[in-house]
Amino acid sequence: MKTLFVNGTLMRGLALHPNLDGAEFLGECKTAPKYRLYSINDIHPGMYKVQAGGVAVSGELYRLSDETWQKVKAGEPRHLYCGPVELENGKTVDGILYPESKAEKYLDISKYGDWRKYMASKNKQEVFTMKHIMAEPYEFDFEPKETALVMIDMQRDFLEPGGFGEMLGNDVSRLRTSIKPAKKVLDAARKAKMPVIHTREGHADHLLDLQPNKKIRGRGDKSIGDLGPMGRILVRGEKGHDIIPELYPIEGELVVDKPGKDAFYATDLEHVLRQRGIKYLILGGVTTEVCVHTTVRAANDRGFECLVVADATGSYFPEFQRVGLEMIKAQGGIFGWVANSDAVVKGLEP
Repeated sequence: MKTLFVNGTLMRGLALHPNLDGAEFLGECKTAPKYRLYSINDIHPGMYKVQAGGVAVSGELYRLSDETWQKVKAGEPRHLYCGPVELENGKTVDGILYPESKAEKYLDISKYGDWRKYMASKNKQEVFTMKHIMAEPYEFDFEPKETALVMIDMQRDFLEPGGFGEMLGNDVSRLRTSIKPAKKVLDAARKAKMPVIHTREGHADHLLDLQPNKKIRGRGDKSIGDLGPMGRILVRGEKGHDIIPELYPIEGELVVDKPGKDAFYATDLEHVLRQRGIKYLILGGVTTEVCVHTTVRAANDRGFECLVVADATGSYFPEFQRVGLEMIKAQGGIFGWVANSDAVVKGLEP
């Protein structure tokens, strides 16, 4: 007969490990404080003995027949091995150990001293992490791990003098009021390690992705693709097409180039969000009534919960700005929520 120490993979003597079928549960115990404990991809624990800096690891004892013992040894992965384990009462029994060279690639959970406590704390953290932002029409509840910040079309052609917006006769200073609040929210999202996505409206240099009606709309002297002060208007790779320096993407932040107003149209944005498990979107950008509104409506139809940061958006027309935000939060939040940047930053704090 063999006595086997199992470091917390089971619960209160329930032999969930099939190789332990028929084993006799002897009770819970702890090792001597001579081991390090690791989580192997949150699937099972692994421990090994150290000369210094060890902890006592909680586990259970089982009495096994020789036949069951052979099943246990044969059923464990090759990199695990059976070896002596010292208990806190001074006795030595057999146990399943993990090679130190392999374990150190994973998460050290020695501070818990118990696989079950680690998993309980992890599950508790995952369940109770909903946060809140004071918003209209009511509080915006979101899960930080499932939330992304989307900055829409904060491009030089729209926000800087000499760009396409000004060429159309607009006062770009009305959009530039959104830059500081947008920067504040962007910094908070980065600090919270939230995924950040930037969009840019524009077209390939061949303009084959430019709809004819969009090209001629407005009947101005200059239109998309024509040469302007910042290069060809709304053409990818040109100076005017790029994002303003104040909000420029940093390494690791996704930039989505879109040929239309809707950031989901003819892009891989939805695929990226689904792959990352994103369910909540915090949005800023320009202009409120055009690209922001169109994207929020499209996101809402796809099941995303959307919060628009009011002062991090902007319009060339004050009335459009007001009405655009009112429409989003109308009728109990028909398209989403609206909040100011201070409330968003506070909601993103740890």
